[in-house]
Amino acid sequence: MHAQLDCHGLTDVGLKRKENQDQFLIAALSKSLRVHQSSLTISDEDLLHSGSRGHVLIVADGMGGHAGGRRASQLAVETMARSLLDGTPWLADLAAEGNSIEPQKQTLIQALDHCQATIEQAGLAVPADAEMGTTFTMAYLLWPQCYLLHVGDSRAYLCRTGALKQLTHDQTVAARLREAGQLSAESAKHSIFAHSLWSYLGVDASSLKPQVTRVELQVGDVLLLCSDGLSNVVPDEEILDHLLRAGESKVACEVLIQSAIDQGAPDNVTAIVARFCDAPNTPGGVTTAHAAVPDPEETQEFPAQKQAVVAQPAP
Repeated sequence: MHAQLDCHGLTDVGLKRKENQDQFLIAALSKSLRVHQSSLTISDEDLLHSGSRGHVLIVADGMGGHAGGRRASQLAVETMARSLLDGTPWLADLAAEGNSIEPQKQTLIQALDHCQATIEQAGLAVPADAEMGTTFTMAYLLWPQCYLLHVGDSRAYLCRTGALKQLTHDQTVAARLREAGQLSAESAKHSIFAHSLWSYLGVDASSLKPQVTRVELQVGDVLLLCSDGLSNVVPDEEILDHLLRAGESKVACEVLIQSAIDQGAPDNVTAIVARFCDAPNTPGGVTTAHAAVPDPEETQEFPAQKQAVVAQPAP
């Protein structure tokens, strides 16, 4: 069965911060060929797409003094977008080679290494930004597969058949202590180490431990990517309730962000909601609903062999 993707993203500075250091990106990615002139019966400027079409969802939560956090998250998202276009094998081709996740895992980690190197170089060039860093959570969608790439404590959730499951692991000291049995789940939430990250973009490269997982999606699933500005203040039970009640991804984002604001929003808040709706008459793969294909004014093109349609970048 095929699916239609209804996807939307939203970010807010929150009630206590002066600057929004979160970034997000929603993009459609496909192999394409733009015809400028030909003796064939192809009109000039035709754009030919391959059958494989992917979607990329990213949330990055920057940290660092001055404008460093915002710069780190921006560099991470921009570098990943360009890496996926210019230097990364087409994941659909790798997926066709077999059931092993290893080729896709190595490809995604290599792209993340480019982000790490870019942030390191930027920090060396500007001493004030030497300590900047960012979380990074990305979903690369090739229906029905979802490849998750993650460092830090932003989160990816899957809502399926009325239940909510966290797909990523928080790379915080508190979470590590909880997993070791030294803290209870409740104590970990309120620990002084709850916001102490041990793995993130910008950390010493030897400490960077990206997580790559694969999830097989189903029609009816809802995927949520969010910064900790949402997950730290809105309980999972409430997140689930909002996802179940909202009829569209745009509404879900608005309700989730407002819920964080209603509960004090001490940090920047960002959410991307992707709903996979039934589309039995779709010719193939995943088609994109209104939210993920923007107006031309909202589209940024990255020159490369593959083409990205970038929707709703953070302001």
